[in-house]
Amino acid sequence: MTQPPISEATLMGLPTQVSIVVVCYNYGRFLSAALDSALGQTQPAGEILVMDDGSTDETRAVAGRYGSRVRYVALSHQGVCPARNGGLAEAKGKWIVFLDADDALEPRYLEKTLAAWQAAPEPKPAFVYTQRADLLTGQTSSHFPEYDASLLKQRNYVMVSSLMDKEIVRSIGFDSAFAGGLEDYDLFLSMAERGYRGLLLNEPLLRVRTHPESRSRQCGRPDERWRLMSRLLSKHRSFFNAEESKVWRRKMREFVAARIRENRKPSDSMFSRVKGLLMLLRCRAPRASLREQLLFVLFPKQFEIRQTLW
Repeated sequence: MTQPPISEATLMGLPTQVSIVVVCYNYGRFLSAALDSALGQTQPAGEILVMDDGSTDETRAVAGRYGSRVRYVALSHQGVCPARNGGLAEAKGKWIVFLDADDALEPRYLEKTLAAWQAAPEPKPAFVYTQRADLLTGQTSSHFPEYDASLLKQRNYVMVSSLMDKEIVRSIGFDSAFAGGLEDYDLFLSMAERGYRGLLLNEPLLRVRTHPESRSRQCGRPDERWRLMSRLLSKHRSFFNAEESKVWRRKMREFVAARIRENRKPSDSMFSRVKGLLMLLRCRAPRASLREQLLFVLFPKQFEIRQTLW
């Protein structure tokens, strides 16, 4: 639902201490846009932290230009999960917002999410999430549903940039087993398992930048996606019933088979072709997909001609 503008009196009554934590690894070229959006909030954050995960680019210099308005924390490169956990340890606010260094917040993000939390009935939600929009075009790029833990089992529709209760997030933390991706999905599943709920503010208040180097693109590789999703289902096996796990594994088999099929090229090396076959075997892909890939391994050029004729 759309929230009415928050009044000054309401703002004065809110515990407004929010920590915005920006984890950055070699995204210095995007960092200014993220920090400008954090500093440009109509309801100011209590603090803004940059957790520099061992960047070798201009990240330190960019953060330094903001002086005392931004707290810069240099880390050795360990990955996004330790960096976010470090942000949890450093943050002083009641709430925390993890803003990816290549994304940005709409100016009224904090104002509106805090108002939504304030207006929510008891027990209060553990987090408030919003729709998202493309950072460059401004077009809404999501249709996230109202919060429902059963729907969360089907897909993750909550962004890590949600306004979250810091102590709840700190009690769970980010699991480094998901350093390659899905660490946010793991976090929200862990919250749901513990009975915490979220609240949707149905406005596109998060601006997301899509580019080839984004982590979501890397996580989209079929082998990595299968590995991470298998690990997620194993970790939360008490939360997913047998049928739900079965559905997820079938969806992942279809995803892996489709991605391998889309990426096939006659010029692929033997190693690459065999790797695709092993991946299909590992995820127990349908026989038709296995047969296709085996033909591609043995006769790549003839297979391509055959596919064209079909």
